[in-house]
Amino acid sequence: MHKSSILRMKWFESEYLSQLGSEKKIKVLDVGSYDVNGSYKHLFPSDKYDYKGLDMAEGPNVDVFVENPYEWHNLKTDSFDIVISGQAFEHIEFFWITMAEMARVLRKGGLICIIAPQGFGEHRDPVDCYRFFTDGMVALARYVCLEPLHAHTN
Repeated sequence: MHKSSILRMKWFESEYLSQLGSEKKIKVLDVGSYDVNGSYKHLFPSDKYDYKGLDMAEGPNVDVFVENPYEWHNLKTDSFDIVISGQAFEHIEFFWITMAEMARVLRKGGLICIIAPQGFGEHRDPVDCYRFFTDGMVALARYVCLEPLHAHTN
């Protein structure tokens, strides 16, 4: 995982989540969580967050295994306060369908954070399909009827 990706997710946590007051643990779903070379889990300590990693392969940092990235039958609608995904969208062939699943499992008033590359070289795992710009991320949020709070490229 790129150091810049960790820094961006850390910024999201401190900017948007650190001031969330909750008597219960904040439920976080990390989409594309398989730990190849790092994860975000350490940014969400278990005393404040109930972190679950989701991926299509069982392995390190995967709590929820889904065979299909476009249908998460084992997750209930409105079941997470926060849904994150970092360095995964470029590897999802039909990312807009995955985004719809992310919006489905997000509770009303919840937050989604997506970190995806705008540049960099090709890196198949198993495929490498896309690069993203600010306007594309805003359009993706609008596609699933979410209001963007922040979007930028480096």
